[in-house]
Amino acid sequence: MKKYSIALISTIILFGGIWYTESLSAREISPKATSICCIGRWRSDAVCAVAQDEQRHLVFAGCRTSVCIIDVSDPDQPTKLSHFEHSAFALCDLYFDETSGRLYVAKGDLGIDIWDISDSETPKKCGGYDTPGYACGLSTRGDYAYIADGDAGVQVINVADPVNPRIVGNFEMACATNIVLSDSYAFVADLGLRILDISAPNRPKEISYVETPGVARDLHIEGCYAYVADDWCGVRIIDISDLTSPKEVGQVCTSGYAWDIQVAGSNLYIAACDGGLQVVDVSNPTEPQEVAVRMASQEALSVVATPQHAYVAQSASGLGIYAHEVTRGNTANERSTDNLAASY
Repeated sequence: MKKYSIALISTIILFGGIWYTESLSAREISPKATSICCIGRWRSDAVCAVAQDEQRHLVFAGCRTSVCIIDVSDPDQPTKLSHFEHSAFALCDLYFDETSGRLYVAKGDLGIDIWDISDSETPKKCGGYDTPGYACGLSTRGDYAYIADGDAGVQVINVADPVNPRIVGNFEMACATNIVLSDSYAFVADLGLRILDISAPNRPKEISYVETPGVARDLHIEGCYAYVADDWCGVRIIDISDLTSPKEVGQVCTSGYAWDIQVAGSNLYIAACDGGLQVVDVSNPTEPQEVAVRMASQEALSVVATPQHAYVAQSASGLGIYAHEVTRGNTANERSTDNLAASY
């Protein structure tokens, strides 16, 4: 029963309707706004998670029954190179480790899988590990993978031998939904932001915790700031310059549930479920400025980005590829996508 509690919570929140949504017509867009335009699309069944290998211009798209490897070197014409099947009832997250060339797949109640993607056209499964909780998200550092394992907390797994991964440590918490590593610290979305010292991987130690008003879903660390996707409460911006005393210094109201986020350059990209893709200038994190909102016919569930492009998992409509262009006046215009070529 324990393994399924977070799945039930996520389902209720995702499909319960966005009561928090504010009127877009009342939103103030920065006079220096840029629109976010769809320049390409890869159509498939439901895409719920994305990751990227920026160096090789690859995007990994987690679909209903498989993970597809997409070549986006020409973002106008994305091309599928290969795919592999996964057995997850609900694929939760993808994480690519550039150093090892491995793709980690978080599969909820089935734990994680590890795939060798060094040859993008012939992916090979290395191994997997069935965690005690509900594997929602993960990050790696050296020989260790850190799993946000729902109400089982954080699991630390030695993946030096990816064929035979083994658990070496854990840290209990209420609802670990995602995790980001920076130096010898782990930042965990756990009904707020929890910071752990992982200098000894088998003995993580808590440094501090700051509660957020919503349910923390995802997070991104950039410099001295943590950006926390806080579900119906938008994005919370937290100053972590003093790790022992993190403090909220800003927030972003979103057009839907803040589900997944990434910072690229000076922009924060927010996958806001049926609020679509939202882009916010965080060059001054204490005064974030919305620069574009791209409404979508399907929910935006996950996003990865470079300073030039954003790749969005758009529920049943596949993978959307977006780029910026200058607007006229203060309205975020959008280029028509009616005639865009679609790759399958």
